[in-house]
Amino acid sequence: MNLGADIAEQISFLRLQAESLMVDTARVTRPGGAPTFDPATGLLTPADGTVIFTGPCRLIPPNGMANTPVFGEQQVTESRYVACFKHDTTAPRIGDVVTFTESDDPDVLDRSFRIAAVPASSIVVYKGYPCESVET
Repeated sequence: MNLGADIAEQISFLRLQAESLMVDTARVTRPGGAPTFDPATGLLTPADGTVIFTGPCRLIPPNGMANTPVFGEQQVTESRYVACFKHDTTAPRIGDVVTFTESDDPDVLDRSFRIAAVPASSIVVYKGYPCESVET
């Protein structure tokens, strides 16, 4: 029995199964450029960034309690999610932003998550990018 050969024989089927669960559409944007300062409001507006991927995705919710650190005098809620893409996706990097543009779940639609790590594996069924949502 050779487990590697058995998995290799089934990998296409496993990938199709994983992709069938990717019912949302996401856009991945790489932040870039200098922010713009508005002297009237005193606020910085981030640059638009570059869209590097648009396509099927699945969001897996955190499996634990949310972290609630305090920054200055403001408490924020920080939760880790996993944004799942097809096995051959290589575009996202740490710091890129995943925004869900289509979803049946209104709590997912139009939310953004920052990529926190880039996965690597010898046998890949799908790419699961750990990401975080920081909400004030």
